[in-house]
Amino acid sequence: MALGVMTLVLAGCEGITVMDAGRPIDAARPSTADTLATGTFTGRERQSTAGRYALVRVGTDLQIHLDDAFRTDPGPDLHVVLTPTSAATVSGNTALAAGAVAISRLTALTGQQAYDVPDTLALGRFNAVLVHCVRHAHLYGAAPLVLRPVTAPQVRRNVLPPPPRYR
Repeated sequence: MALGVMTLVLAGCEGITVMDAGRPIDAARPSTADTLATGTFTGRERQSTAGRYALVRVGTDLQIHLDDAFRTDPGPDLHVVLTPTSAATVSGNTALAAGAVAISRLTALTGQQAYDVPDTLALGRFNAVLVHCVRHAHLYGAAPLVLRPVTAPQVRRNVLPPPPRYR
């Protein structure tokens, strides 16, 4: 089980702001998780990154889970990033463009891990999940982020037995 401390990096015109939330994250995926999106990482800019992510809601918490097959090359300042730029066109120079959010420093180069995502983020404006070196603006891997449509829960009709018949 991997544990991490969430670090939030916001990219803006003035640079990058780092905030430390200081809360450990349990990487075990509970059975009550609702999967909102999944994707497969591909290596970028001569780096090798592979495996899958899942964006899940666990109760009221939102998390990014990396699977057992996740692996990436080592780097000095690797972060998990949500970006509005598409996975196909993002580069190291555009990864932290306006609106991008670095969710946390990567806690391990391989294996299952989880990261809290602030529930105040409008997820619909993001198009990719990245593994990105913030210090050197170097992209290690990208995966498309496509949210699944939200469906209303099924309502069971006629849950009460019919009234008795009188003769």
